[in-house]
Amino acid sequence: MFVKKRWKEGLIIIGIGMVIFLNQPVNSLIVREVAKNKVIAIKKLRGKDVVVLSHINSIYDVEVREVFEVRDNFFVLKKVETSSWGVREYYGIADTFIERRFSKIPFRNTTDRNFIFSVNGENVKEILKFRDRSLLVEVNSIKRGEYYWNKLMTKLNKEVLL
Repeated sequence: MFVKKRWKEGLIIIGIGMVIFLNQPVNSLIVREVAKNKVIAIKKLRGKDVVVLSHINSIYDVEVREVFEVRDNFFVLKKVETSSWGVREYYGIADTFIERRFSKIPFRNTTDRNFIFSVNGENVKEILKFRDRSLLVEVNSIKRGEYYWNKLMTKLNKEVLL
């Protein structure tokens, strides 16, 4: 009898709980295709996560690994790994290295430059389907509901692309 009388209040409490849950902030790594402003990948981030962008440098034709750490909604460039002194000079780190902060990392995901993007050692495979296109990687604090919506949409788009 008590349950029959209180079901409406129970649904209201559950609804309020869902609204509170879905409005909590989530730090996210978001990869967008620039031309369509479409989210192609999204991952949760925590402070101190390591993000690596590997590619073949277009000027010196050598492998470069740009190593970033996530801090306060920024990518902090921690080091640039390469065998080329010319690349280190190009990055302005031939003699000393100074950390740099970025909220966004734009790049042209060309086939011949072999771009690989990883978070904590796990490759973001979605970028492989978007070769020869401009991509934008950003770290953003978004609402949990928006995060799950984008996650669902990227999953649905992946199923459609296959």
